[in-house]
Amino acid sequence: MIEVQSSIDVDRTPVEVFDFLADFSNNAAWQAGVTRCTETSPPPVGQGSTFLQEGFVLGRRSTTPVEVIEFEPDYRIRTKAAGGSIAIEVIREVSRRADGKAKVRSTVRAEPQGWFMVLAFAVRWGLRSVVRGDCRRLARLLAQDNPTL
Repeated sequence: MIEVQSSIDVDRTPVEVFDFLADFSNNAAWQAGVTRCTETSPPPVGQGSTFLQEGFVLGRRSTTPVEVIEFEPDYRIRTKAAGGSIAIEVIREVSRRADGKAKVRSTVRAEPQGWFMVLAFAVRWGLRSVVRGDCRRLARLLAQDNPTL
């Protein structure tokens, strides 16, 4: 199992940041390789919600079913995606800094399958780079006046 963590300060309130993260249609705006994310279960988002995330992995088009397996409003979302070459669990936690603004911590756990097991070191390195980049894009996007796309 590979685990990568990254965190970043965001100049928005924790509630604003959590609401943005809980709207999975925003994923394409800040997550590398994601082109679209569509909910496949009825609103509101919560534990058991499902969606399809579309994008590119290693240059190949990918559609991945994702399920919300833990949902604590205004604080934590945990999802899992299985299928393909790597099973992934993502945890996003939003906390309040002393100045009232948000801190986002992302934890990604990956379990390479098949021939990706041989490339675990490269997967870890690539995943670390992607998670850090996603955090930076999230902070930049939310620094804008109207980040909802």
